[in-house]
Amino acid sequence: MSSTIKLDEECTIYQAAQLRQQLADALMASDSLTVDLSAVGEMDSSAAQVLLWLHSEAARLQKQLSLVHLSAAARELLTMLGLLIYLPIVEEEAGHES
Repeated sequence: MSSTIKLDEECTIYQAAQLRQQLADALMASDSLTVDLSAVGEMDSSAAQVLLWLHSEAARLQKQLSLVHLSAAARELLTMLGLLIYLPIVEEEAGHES
C-alpha cells in the first residue's frame, strides 16, 4: 500500500514533534510513502532533521520513500544544508504531473 502526505506551510521547530509523529504513523501504515513539499513556505533545520530521520527509518524498515514537489523554501534549505543529494528527492519532468 502506498500513501502520500502533503506537508503544511510551516515546517519549523514548533511543528517538529507533530511532524515526526505524523510521518512515523504514515510510514508504519504503508509500504511506500511519498512526501509532498509543494506547500512548504517556511522550513528550518529541525524539519530537515525529521526528513533525515524519516529517510533512515524507511531504509531500516525496507520501505520506499520519495520526496516530491519541493517548494522554493524547502529546496533552498536542503540545498544550503547539502542534503539534496542525500535525500530521496524525485524530480518531476517538465509538463508531467504525478
